[in-house]
Amino acid sequence: MEASEEAFGPIDVVVIGYPPDAPRTGGAVPILLDLVDRGIVRVLDALFVQKDEDGTFSGFDVADLD
Repeated sequence: MEASEEAFGPIDVVVIGYPPDAPRTGGAVPILLDLVDRGIVRVLDALFVQKDEDGTFSGFDVADLD
């Protein structure tokens, strides 16, 4: 196995869901940043998706933030 393959494995996908009426206060962000700072997790990419009342989806990639 090459070193580049070991650097990115194993990779897990985490989906965090909120009920539609739950307030989005950003309270989970400091918890995630603490895990990153302590080297417990490494975030390669993040995508935020919202399902609208009419069934359509919208969202943005973290790279789209200023």
